Amino acid sequence: MLVVQIVLFTTAISSLRACPHSRHVNVDNDLLVDLIKRIEEKDEAIKELQQNQQRQEKIVDKLRRDIDQIKMENGKLRESYLKCEDQIASVSLSVLYMVHEFNTTDTFLSESKNTKASTTAKYFEDILIHNSSVTLDQVSATTKRSRHPKPNTRHEDYRKQNEPDSYGNTIGKRHAGTDLVAFFATLDHPASNLGVGQNLKFDNVITNIGSAYNPHFGGFIAPVSGVYVFMSTLLSFAGHEDNFELKRNGATVCKMHVAGTGGGNNDSTSGSVVLYLDKGDVIAIQNINLGEGVLGNQYSYFSGFLLKQLERNPSLVG
Repeated sequence: MLVVQIVLFTTAISSLRACPHSRHVNVDNDLLVDLIKRIEEKDEAIKELQQNQQRQEKIVDKLRRDIDQIKMENGKLRESYLKCEDQIASVSLSVLYMVHEFNTTDTFLSESKNTKASTTAKYFEDILIHNSSVTLDQVSATTKRSRHPKPNTRHEDYRKQNEPDSYGNTIGKRHAGTDLVAFFATLDHPASNLGVGQNLKFDNVITNIGSAYNPHFGGFIAPVSGVYVFMSTLLSFAGHEDNFELKRNGATVCKMHVAGTGGGNNDSTSGSVVLYLDKGDVIAIQNINLGEGVLGNQYSYFSGFLLKQLERNPSLVG
């Protein structure tokens, strides 16, 4: 800008010196004033452009900060979404299981009612066929006896299995309809880039007696109340450190730590827990550190089984 002013000023001076007559002095002075005025106008325009540029740079910086904030919020929303997805899957499975149990119980009661009615009817039919001379008193006595029939074996067994012992605890038994509730599943594929609170989904299910473990959301749902044993082994990626936690209904029970060192070295961790679970409780292993994971290829696995069925927690006092 200063160079332009000097050039214009020099040009104006040269014009004055080249003028042979003094009558041109006023004209040259007017030209010089006009040039200076134009220079000042250009300076003002340039100054305004510079101010606009500074404002635009501030706007761009603010937009960049907003984008970073949106990225961070999207990351948090993704983590929350993964947690909600696991919880929704867990609740859905619990509802499906309760519906199944309700239908099974309803069918059992209907069958028991029909069996009792048909047994009573057949009892009277046999009396009328084999003893057509039965008296009114005999029918009355028979009716009284039918009001107290011989206990149904199935109901009696169920009552004995569930009546409390001398300590107030119900008698332990295995899951009705099966000899055992047990599962064993491994990681066939590596679990990588896990979100915070995301379930480890052991996709290769080898044993699943009772169908209590669901590999699609990576959780075990207790089919009956009782004491359960769970075990797990995890193998880290080489040079990666991660933490996991075993959770019951979203609450932390215990934590597991793996710390692979550099140079291609891995690290493994194992643990086992014994827990009393109410029917419908959910057990899962969840990731703690964002973006980490564990190796598959059957190096990482999760298992559990029902040790003894109990209708109430024996460790609770009162």
